[in-house]
Amino acid sequence: MISTKSILNTFFLVVGLLLTTSVFAQVDDPAASNTRFYYSGSLGSNEKIELNIQLTGYLISGSYMVINSGDIFLIRGRLSADKAGLGVIVYDSENNYVAAVEARVVSEELDFAREIRGVWKSPDGNLIKNLRLNKVAEFARNNAEESTTSYFE
Repeated sequence: MISTKSILNTFFLVVGLLLTTSVFAQVDDPAASNTRFYYSGSLGSNEKIELNIQLTGYLISGSYMVINSGDIFLIRGRLSADKAGLGVIVYDSENNYVAAVEARVVSEELDFAREIRGVWKSPDGNLIKNLRLNKVAEFARNNAEESTTSYFE
């Protein structure tokens, strides 16, 4: 005879597995995430910048401001399939191509994209600057609903 306790344990195990599978499927589904990130850091040796990124699936959009000059630049690009790298194109306020950025996305188990490290390259490739950013805030949204879950959940 099967006990009530055994049935309940099996029920909770099955429900837990179904919920876990659903959550992991959302991370793998590019359309499932819509998350905004805010970063602070440096471009080159002396330019302080503030960056905001909106991640919609694997698509990246956003902008950054050079603190000293107040110049604002727009960015558009993609997150790599393994979520460990990104590539974006930088545009000025008149939508002119200014630079390309290739960077590594540094994550920890419960802290997706805590750092971005890479290079900023001018269109002709003659000017190259190191890019170092640290995450200040993450505003998560899932399927147009507010979410407090980690990007990895």
